[in-house]
Amino acid sequence: MNRRFIQPPEWHRQKAVWTAWPYLENEWPYITQSQKEFIKFCEMISRFGKQDLHIAFPSQSIFSEVQSSFDGVIFTPHIMKYADSWFRDTGPIFVTDKDGYPFSLCFGFNGWGNKYVMPGDTEVAKTIAAKVGYPRVIIPMILEGGSIDVDGKGTGLSTKQCLLNPNRNPEKTQEEIERLVMNAYGLSKLIWINEGLLNDHTDGHIDNIARFVAPGKVMVMEPSGNDDPNAEVYQRIITTLENETDAKGRKLEVIKIPSPGKIIIDDQIMPASFLNFVITNGAVIIPTYDSRYAEKAVKKIGNYFPGRVAIGISSHYILTGGGSFHCITQQEPLFQI
Repeated sequence: MNRRFIQPPEWHRQKAVWTAWPYLENEWPYITQSQKEFIKFCEMISRFGKQDLHIAFPSQSIFSEVQSSFDGVIFTPHIMKYADSWFRDTGPIFVTDKDGYPFSLCFGFNGWGNKYVMPGDTEVAKTIAAKVGYPRVIIPMILEGGSIDVDGKGTGLSTKQCLLNPNRNPEKTQEEIERLVMNAYGLSKLIWINEGLLNDHTDGHIDNIARFVAPGKVMVMEPSGNDDPNAEVYQRIITTLENETDAKGRKLEVIKIPSPGKIIIDDQIMPASFLNFVITNGAVIIPTYDSRYAEKAVKKIGNYFPGRVAIGISSHYILTGGGSFHCITQQEPLFQI
């Protein structure tokens, strides 16, 4: 693909947020608690987000069964085929061309390196693209949306552990992958971080470890507590980014927030991250995981989003399904058509 597109940063004015009801009991060990957290999350988007909210359900019967649980939440329901709720990774990427015309980019999806292959997930991107109505462009590579973060001014972030993993695109060289990504997202510089969090089944998605909060400003975590399982990883990420420049040649401003520390559920260290927040028009919604470091992290994140309310709510049980708030959403920017 030689045609170039541009993805607006997440803080760009949004038309809508897309997400999906978690329903597969074999994929969610605490399905009832996860669903309660999901409803609370949707309530915060509806109350403070200041854009449309679209929620997918796998069947009319399931929607009818749970509809009353969304009392007071304003949203548009969609009955569509999907397996799991991770629309950040299975949904389309909304972009423009150089003239400002919108498109839906649809990458290939293989269940995070063939680890979680389930019926329906490969159809999500084109289904949402059809509902939105923007022309659809197929990108010939495997890529999940959570593996890329952009600043809207030509700089992108990703991890080698994920994007260069042989379980994604073994037939492509790093140069080929870089070209496809840079053309798709409108990048002139892609910064590589080596690895992500311990036990992250996404193989190190960037939205768990480094997020742009403005052009040239990237937020990362630093260790919390003496037993933080990712302490060395955080320090390597900080060192890498402090020695980097953005697409305009400016030294990156690296903003440090506390990590959640050691989060254990059912004797397993979880890949919990405060950086898996969702930016909406009116709020930034931050997962807290019942961590004692959450209050400090929420306050500091909120400082970088003036004009938006910073909301910290639990994602403790959603995390047991494999991700958090950013992972279960995909923003649809407001394009001037």
